[in-house]
Amino acid sequence: MFRKPAKFFSASQDWRFLKISPSRESMIYFTQGFAGLCVFNLAILAAWIFLSASLTPFEWWLSVFLGTFIAGGGVIIFYIIWNPLSWIFDREADQLLLGTKVIGRLRSIRQIRLSPERGEDEKLRHVLSVVIEDTGPCCLYQHERLEELRGLANVIAEFVGVTVAILPANEEPRSLMSFADSPQWLQVAAGVVISSIVCGPLLLLTYLVPTSLTEKLLYLGMTPLLMGLFLVFLYRRGKRLAFNEPDTGLRVRLLERLDRDFKLGFITLVPASLVGVGLVAWLIFY
Repeated sequence: MFRKPAKFFSASQDWRFLKISPSRESMIYFTQGFAGLCVFNLAILAAWIFLSASLTPFEWWLSVFLGTFIAGGGVIIFYIIWNPLSWIFDREADQLLLGTKVIGRLRSIRQIRLSPERGEDEKLRHVLSVVIEDTGPCCLYQHERLEELRGLANVIAEFVGVTVAILPANEEPRSLMSFADSPQWLQVAAGVVISSIVCGPLLLLTYLVPTSLTEKLLYLGMTPLLMGLFLVFLYRRGKRLAFNEPDTGLRVRLLERLDRDFKLGFITLVPASLVGVGLVAWLIFY
């Protein structure tokens, strides 16, 4: 486990400029994480090549393509991490810039705002934004560390000459289709189900498991069905939890979000299943 940096952002200023950018510690942290992911994927590709008795010309070209894609994509991501855009407050030119792009004028900034926001993953994050006249809030950063963002907000407010406003939390009803607050046994069971749904096709794709054509076709049809049943299970569990809520207003909002999350899950499931089933079918009959 990589240790999180003490500071994710750095601020430097003189009489004219205030520059805010990701800290060197944070860039190293994200580089380590992404490098580990690239190495892991390359190791899986190398293991597949090693375990295969012999590769056809198509499979060799596919391996070369995947390796080049992983390595090339890694280089691009590393370049983006180490060349981040900085927010620049230019007092002499009276400009707020993101990199070289002009966002607005410093004299139009009316307030520095900190507001909490709960995302789809149920984590509470804080949004640091500048309120610009006639255009509204402009988000600078979104992060979990309130104290660090509050320090940045105070530095910006002092440089620009405005005040800092900290808004109260606007609580969004929690998602009842997540396992964030479920019992540990249910989290483990969900992990086993999801792993079996994901790992099954991988074993078939790599030809490590001897299976007949009938078994492959059966699994081909069962995968979308299992994923659909898993979503239905989450929906029914969430509905039961919502009806146990004594607050009528909160119960209505929980049910509304549950329906929205359930529909979003199926909208995501359908194209993903079609792509996955099509890929497995193509490899079966190739």
